[in-house]
Amino acid sequence: MKAIRIKYIKTIIFFAGILSQLAAFGQDANSLIRQFESYSSQHLQEKVFVHTDKSFYLTGEIVWFKVYVTDAVLNKPSEISKICYVEIINKDLKSVLQGKIEINSGSGNGSFTLPGFLATGNYIIRAYTNWMKNIDADYFFEKNISIVNILKKSARLVNDSSNVNVQFFPEGGQMVNGLQTTVAFHFTDKNGTGVPAIGLLLNQANDTILQFSPLRFGIGRFSFTPQKNDQYKAVIIFGKGKMITKQLPPAYNEGYVMHVSDADTDHVKVAVTSNLASGNVAYLFVHTRNRFKAMVQQPLKNGVAEFIIDKKTLADGITHFTVFNSSRQPVCERLYFKRPENKLDIAVSMEQNAYSERTKVDLGLNTSQQQTAVADADMSISAFLIDSLQPINELGILTYLLLTSDLTGRIESPDWYISNNGVEEDGAIDDLMLTHGWRRFKWEEILQDQKPYFKYLPEMEGQIVTGKLFDKTTALPAKNITAYLTVPGQYYRFTSSVSNDMGELMFNIKKFYGNNEIIAQTNNRADSNYRFDFVNPFADRFSNNNFPPLILSQQWKDQLESRNINSQVENVYLKEAKQRFDVRGDADTLLFFGKPDNTYYLDDYTRFTTMEEVMREFVVEVRVRKPSDYNFRVKIPNSVEYFDNPLVLVDGVPVFNVNKIIEMDPLKIKKIDIVTHKYYSGSLISDGVISYSSYDGGLGGTVLDPNGLIVEYDGLQREREFYSPSYNTPEKLDSRIPDARNVLYWSPTVKTDEKGHQNISFYTSDLPGKYAVIVQGITPGGLAGSTIVTFDVQPK
Repeated sequence: MKAIRIKYIKTIIFFAGILSQLAAFGQDANSLIRQFESYSSQHLQEKVFVHTDKSFYLTGEIVWFKVYVTDAVLNKPSEISKICYVEIINKDLKSVLQGKIEINSGSGNGSFTLPGFLATGNYIIRAYTNWMKNIDADYFFEKNISIVNILKKSARLVNDSSNVNVQFFPEGGQMVNGLQTTVAFHFTDKNGTGVPAIGLLLNQANDTILQFSPLRFGIGRFSFTPQKNDQYKAVIIFGKGKMITKQLPPAYNEGYVMHVSDADTDHVKVAVTSNLASGNVAYLFVHTRNRFKAMVQQPLKNGVAEFIIDKKTLADGITHFTVFNSSRQPVCERLYFKRPENKLDIAVSMEQNAYSERTKVDLGLNTSQQQTAVADADMSISAFLIDSLQPINELGILTYLLLTSDLTGRIESPDWYISNNGVEEDGAIDDLMLTHGWRRFKWEEILQDQKPYFKYLPEMEGQIVTGKLFDKTTALPAKNITAYLTVPGQYYRFTSSVSNDMGELMFNIKKFYGNNEIIAQTNNRADSNYRFDFVNPFADRFSNNNFPPLILSQQWKDQLESRNINSQVENVYLKEAKQRFDVRGDADTLLFFGKPDNTYYLDDYTRFTTMEEVMREFVVEVRVRKPSDYNFRVKIPNSVEYFDNPLVLVDGVPVFNVNKIIEMDPLKIKKIDIVTHKYYSGSLISDGVISYSSYDGGLGGTVLDPNGLIVEYDGLQREREFYSPSYNTPEKLDSRIPDARNVLYWSPTVKTDEKGHQNISFYTSDLPGKYAVIVQGITPGGLAGSTIVTFDVQPK
């Protein structure tokens, strides 16, 4: 009886302790949710997806691409960044081609002509925004493309699988002695490709505990219970009897383990086990793409707590389950994938499955969600020849946004996981969650309420040119100095910046296109002893992803030679057609100060021989004074008073010594714009503006400050027009000019109408074979999808 009473009292004390912990953490739970949501709101993130016209190229060909920039949480087109940086990287992590792509409503497009100096091999196209440079380079978009240079000998490449890399990943992050643990594994070759193998798990006495093998792509799992004072290793047998031995991670004597599985079709079960005497309560924090979903607490009964989560609570894609102990410490974490329920269905219809050469192909595109038409889908479409050189291996935008962009490392055949649905596929995708999991934040930053610091600003209006200012005498950073930057020309860009304590400058020059000069200077009458350094806007950090080698079979020799001939034919006959660029973006005539209060076109007036006469005789808003040196004053409207310190510019370049203006030849000046009110731009406050524009944008013959810096600088890439011929007349159809196009059609700007429909047409070339049509797209609401159809072109 006494023993029963003691047991009863202990039970009361046990549950009283749990209730007190629940109450205490209940308050802390709300605090944790607030901290998490505050952190997420201050760390807005973006994703970038790139659709290319194909993936196999010869030097001399053009890489066409469409860029999609999305909000990383909701996957909606991003309204933050207006520029995306796109590069082609070689195996030495050197950028061989770079471009800045203008982004409007979350998308933009560009192209690269592949130069003849490129070596044969695999390259990576990577893309990111300036805002994304604040996080790890593993988060940048990356895609492999193959480039072959027929004229350059390449080393014979052999797929070497003599070495196997073996990695083990305990579920939840750790193994604990005495607790059953699931351990995932990944067998890869040196290029990151999964390899088949057989594993044997051995204890310290070399007894075989179990045998295991991969389910798919070298990835699999096994479960066992590690024992105290024992150590475990795995013997991996691969190839023709080759073996390697790999130690398993050490197991802790005390701690937590977790296991995630489907309770049924509608619910997920998260089981948490602990052998800690003080571990009476477990807490589960759930979020999808940094968006809070649930916070649940459960008592540990006999060291076990089970959580049942309704899948409706979770968003499509990858969800993080994090287990906290009663001290608000994260102790286990696991990823879970929910198959997409909300996606964009793209249907492509064509009148036939086979066409003749130089024949019109009519396609009908329809976008829908669960058989309901979806309007205004922003899409890109490519039609290209497929063969042994060019397979269909385009990554789908839905797969990227919901799967690969939230995982680390190389994912083999990622679309396989999404497009296939079954028991094996579900098991394989869950194994993928165990082996490729990662997180875009550190819990320590959230729990410690660390204030965010962002080195790189979002480019919400256009390009931000960054640089540093140094004192020439001391070589130290110069702080609190106003610097000016100009992109000269007929429609120049002008801005200013004040250096911070580190001498750093940020110039927001918004948008300009093509290669140009930029001019940076300080006020040479007050600050003449400074040196500028500009910072390369392209990222200098790289991911850890492997470069798989390009394996070229001797059987493809004839195909390569044929492709090379066809490429040369295209470059001869279509040279001009492939170099047409859209220059509409260059026609932005609104200057930085907006509409001037008055403009003087000097050809409308009597031409004087000196600029002093011009300013004194008919520029009524400006008074010319010469106490010792010349200076200008701008009359305040409706007043007898004048501003004393106007900003004076020649083709956008500030001139601080008015004597230089007086010395200019007025016959070189086309117009003078006058702003008679104060002008504010960031830290710059000007008492009016006097802006001179020359006929040729060549600064009217003024001499630049020798302390200034003039450098070549690439603006936004101009859009190139894709050439697609028409054979709608007998003369064109019978033309003897060969048509050797292997990319029949490319359009990055397809949109569906209010009924979710769009028609597209193009003509086949003189190359028979099988062709693929790939369509990628996203809606303003974040529904993403892609589709692939094929057709044949038969010889006449």
